[in-house]
Amino acid sequence: MTSLAQLVPLPASYKRRVWLAVTALVGFMLLYFVLAGWFLYTAYRVLIVADAFTFSGLVVGVGGLFLAVFMLKPLFFVKRGTLDHMLEVTAREQPRLFAFLHALADSAEAPRPHRVFLSGEVNAAVFYDLSLVNLLFPSKKNLQIGLPLVNALTFGECRAVLAHEFGHFTQASMAVLRWSQIAHQIAGNLVARRDKLDELLEGLSRIDLRVAWVGWILSLVVWSIRSLVDSVFHGVVLLQRALSREMEFQADLVAVSLTGSDALIHGLYRLQRCALSTASERATRSRGTCSRSTRTSCSAWRTS
Repeated sequence: MTSLAQLVPLPASYKRRVWLAVTALVGFMLLYFVLAGWFLYTAYRVLIVADAFTFSGLVVGVGGLFLAVFMLKPLFFVKRGTLDHMLEVTAREQPRLFAFLHALADSAEAPRPHRVFLSGEVNAAVFYDLSLVNLLFPSKKNLQIGLPLVNALTFGECRAVLAHEFGHFTQASMAVLRWSQIAHQIAGNLVARRDKLDELLEGLSRIDLRVAWVGWILSLVVWSIRSLVDSVFHGVVLLQRALSREMEFQADLVAVSLTGSDALIHGLYRLQRCALSTASERATRSRGTCSRSTRTSCSAWRTS
């Protein structure tokens, strides 16, 4: 019997973009941690291993320690995925839903979702927990199902959209996106976040000229590090977006193989119209001019 993996083989462009994204991510992380480690080693060698203290050595050691802390502190600000505005459901509460999802996952030769959540978004998505531990150990994939999506689509169309998500469940390259999101948080915190260390540098640069020059030099180095990290990670993001595009195409192929093309095309079309309708309704409500006569229910698309 022919398996789904044989029916939907991975194209060469997909594999190439996976390797490019992995190489870019590994290069970025190596550059980041080698630079932070060099600052830390310099501080250790000058402040602890050195036979005698000198003023210049003290300045270099304290400066290296400051820069090492500056680069390592974003590791402690990696945020886990939030579950706000989502409601978890279990097989005990919704046995028919889970029987449907498990059957669809088995048809796609995909792992079954670890947890299932309902939300008010016009969307279905795969998500996972984010933490530094997930850089080394894979996290289990969860499934989010938007109730407006269920309301807007027919059963066949909803099955096609969820089959697309299970196509993502089969992709080992989802780990690359997980690593990219963690690296994005680290780079974003380093480049954009301003905290007590920046206030310390600013204060140091304003005092007596005999000390302020240390703050000026450190500020220049901090600016250079932020610019370097921002520029390098921009390239990583471009490669990650190219991979994401290939992954979407591959997930579409899985959905088409399971449900046919018509259900997926019609489902995505109705999904887009429902999303536009919902966004328009929310914008009208936020202006306080929403009236009953102008509201468009997503359920209207069900029979269109």
